Amino acid sequence: MCAHVAGQLVTVAGDAETAGAQLVAKSKSMVSEEIERLIRDAGGSAVGRALDASPRAVALTDDLRERASAVTDAVAGADRPRVFYEVSVFQGVIYGAGTDSFLASMIEMAGGEPVVGDATGVIQLEDLVAADPDLILLGDAAYPPPVTPRDVAARPGWKRMRAVKDDRVVPMPDDLIITRPGPRIVDGLEALAHAIHPEAFTD
Repeated sequence: MCAHVAGQLVTVAGDAETAGAQLVAKSKSMVSEEIERLIRDAGGSAVGRALDASPRAVALTDDLRERASAVTDAVAGADRPRVFYEVSVFQGVIYGAGTDSFLASMIEMAGGEPVVGDATGVIQLEDLVAADPDLILLGDAAYPPPVTPRDVAARPGWKRMRAVKDDRVVPMPDDLIITRPGPRIVDGLEALAHAIHPEAFTD
């Protein structure tokens, strides 16, 4: 069960409890030190206990932890480029990773230095230009109409940034698994790391 709006969650939870279902709460708000806890959740530890499937849940959690460690090992010691992850640009408002957000933590784990906005992810163009990202990842390229590197280069003021000048604007078709904490968290981490440090994953 998944609900993104508080009122919707209360309604759905109430209906489920009435039907006798056991509820397992999962928080969407994550900061860096809680990534390990999220991996445990993604592995199904809590869900596994709820479904009496703990051994399988533990094995899956261990596998996810090993894959996450492989990512951090692969990028360890590499230069850490400044990375702006574009969630969307809507009516002139630029949305990226928020301060202390789950997405910012994922970028750090994947070997980048996140360029962040405020707590909601909003960043002003002048602040983004001042941060001068080395790499821009386009999460909004995953949805129609997809945003392209050419679209980014055509925006007023964006050509002042190193990433645009150096043609380091990369579409991210896996946005759904990168920006939504859930069972595919490590898939998202791997996708980020491959985009930020392709040289570390040549095999």
